[in-house]
Amino acid sequence: PDWNLLSHETFQAGVRSVMVVPLISRGKVFGDLLMRSRRPDAYDERDLLLAEKIGMQISGAIANAQMFNELSKTEKVLREQLHFSQQLLDAVPIPIFYKNEAGVYLGCNAAFQNFIGSSKERIVGKSVREIFPPDLADIYEQADRNLFRRSGPQVYETSFQHADGTRHDIIFHKAAYVGIDGRTAGLVGAIMDITELKHADRERQRLTERLQRSEKMEALGQLAGGVAHDLNNVLGILSGYSELLLEQI
Repeated sequence: PDWNLLSHETFQAGVRSVMVVPLISRGKVFGDLLMRSRRPDAYDERDLLLAEKIGMQISGAIANAQMFNELSKTEKVLREQLHFSQQLLDAVPIPIFYKNEAGVYLGCNAAFQNFIGSSKERIVGKSVREIFPPDLADIYEQADRNLFRRSGPQVYETSFQHADGTRHDIIFHKAAYVGIDGRTAGLVGAIMDITELKHADRERQRLTERLQRSEKMEALGQLAGGVAHDLNNVLGILSGYSELLLEQI
């Protein structure tokens, strides 16, 4: 406070005793607890100790209120960041998911939910054994363990239980991620559905084999035609030679 102004105003008001206790939070003075009395020498050591205790309680309450306000702002920022991150994931048409190190799903995007035919609420908090058939769960679990044991991305082809109940051919793209302590905290993965590509490849192979068989048949036909032509020539010569012999006889 302005002590010159305070002294003048308090004296004018008839105040003869003043006690001031600083309010301190995080090592900084942010205010004062001011007590005044019209009696001279109204405060003693006990009053000062009591005022200091009250000042500490006021400082603590204000510090807690400030901390709560800061935490509320931080929480709001985090919620906005999470909301944006989820919207960003949902905008990606490729199924994406992420798990913790125990293999429990922590989140996914809309494409992943549509791909397996389940909502996010039914996916988060569960493992592959609670979602997929045992034979597929065995493959996924073993692949996750291999990923955590080795560094770098993981890519492999396998089958997947689609929302329509059929098995699709897919390629998993996975990578481990680390927490703020630098340790492996989980994995993030993406799925590429190659069912139609493999179907098209099988169809291409079938047509190729059919074409090859057709070319072989055409070649055989040409060969047979050539043999028949040569045979006709030989038969023609033999026929003419036979007629010649008959005339001589």
